[in-house]
Amino acid sequence: METNRAAKMRELDSQLAGLFVTRAAISDVTADEFNNFLEHHIEALVRIVNEHTTPLEERLAKSRGKYRLS
Repeated sequence: METNRAAKMRELDSQLAGLFVTRAAISDVTADEFNNFLEHHIEALVRIVNEHTTPLEERLAKSRGKYRLS
């Protein structure tokens, strides 16, 4: 179970990294600006999560159930 959990986390992190690179490219972010872009874009993501119509606790519980993670 732990191996599967670690593999799933690595997979998701890789997907997120790829999405952030794509998002930065679309925003004309340079390689030198990328770390700063990440730091500031997190604030936008937090806002989007908080504005979602389904409460975060409910969404987390659904994901835990889907992946059978505790």
